[in-house]
Amino acid sequence: MDMPVEGTKLAPKTFRGEAAEVEQFLRRFERLALLHNLTPREKCETIVDYCSRRVRETIQGFAAYRHGNWGELKENVRIFWNADLEDKRFRIKDLQAFAAQSRKQPIQELRDWRRYLRKFIRIAGWLQGQGKLSNHDYAYYMWTGLYVPFRKRLEGRILLEDPNHDMADPFEPEAIRKAAEAILGVNRFDTERLGMDDLYEGDSDDESDEVWEIEEPAKRKKAVRNERARKAYRDDDDSDESDDEEQNAQNGESDFDELIERMKELSVNDPQYGLLYLKAVTIQPMVEDCMPRPQVNQTASDRYADRRMPPPHMSRPDPNRFLSYRQAPPPSAGCFGCGEAGHIMGECPRLQDYVQKGVIMRDHRGRITSKDGMLLRKNLNESWLVPVTAKVRVCKA
Repeated sequence: MDMPVEGTKLAPKTFRGEAAEVEQFLRRFERLALLHNLTPREKCETIVDYCSRRVRETIQGFAAYRHGNWGELKENVRIFWNADLEDKRFRIKDLQAFAAQSRKQPIQELRDWRRYLRKFIRIAGWLQGQGKLSNHDYAYYMWTGLYVPFRKRLEGRILLEDPNHDMADPFEPEAIRKAAEAILGVNRFDTERLGMDDLYEGDSDDESDEVWEIEEPAKRKKAVRNERARKAYRDDDDSDESDDEEQNAQNGESDFDELIERMKELSVNDPQYGLLYLKAVTIQPMVEDCMPRPQVNQTASDRYADRRMPPPHMSRPDPNRFLSYRQAPPPSAGCFGCGEAGHIMGECPRLQDYVQKGVIMRDHRGRITSKDGMLLRKNLNESWLVPVTAKVRVCKA
């Protein structure tokens, strides 16, 4: 048994479990096995060489693989990888949706007609081959999917060939094809003058996976028409625009010469010179290199020319700039209890004497109170001895 190595030119394409590839993969493998005279067991053992890892592991789990039953293994592959779904690739409603969309797309050239046929046959041809679409319905959908204005042109051509056609039946597909090719033939005498060459730059035969593709040739046609109109308008105005440009150029040169002559008569310090200089530079920028700059308001600028900006560290505000406005602290008044110097209130002997006599007390915060616990008050400039002696007089009275 000398089978081709997987991935080579003669080997089947690696099967990865796609439903659309099941029948094609089995058919190619059967031909290859017949060419190499493989037995049923050898087929079961070899088919996994052309599968992906996940598919290979699944096939190796089948009982038919272990027993070498090739017929049963093929049925397992078809069932578990949904080969029967290919029988429902398209449905009648897919053909109806295609016809509804394609009748909105203009057909103006032979390539448009053939593109329509490819898309139609892809759906309708498969349905007809599966016995799901009759010949009558095939012709009906082929006709109803055409662009409506183009359908009218075809009808006149077909009836000209077959005037006795029964309009209760749709036109035959072959009659439609012949009429379309006669109308859109590439050898028509007027194809070079219809302006259709630039509407379609290319035609690709690559079809999308979708059932239909919606194109927009009408927008492209409108854009080409607008571009041609703009070009024709520019061609009509070329002569007038050239005359106007020449006249404007002559007027501009005379105005520029007059400005230069007036500037030569003025001083650079004259304000009028500055205005003329600005106009001249606007017309011809090279004046800036040929004529002296105006010196208007030079004296005002000189006033600040020698002034230098202070360095960054000197521009910071002085933190002591408000010290001269601060009030000096009051001189020490000595003890706040008796007003005498030499000790503080906590060590005042006179207050201590009143505390020992029971006239006053100190609370837990050190404040002076009467013996019944009421706080004593004093004025701002008084010592504590004043309210204490007043309390003593009250008690004696």
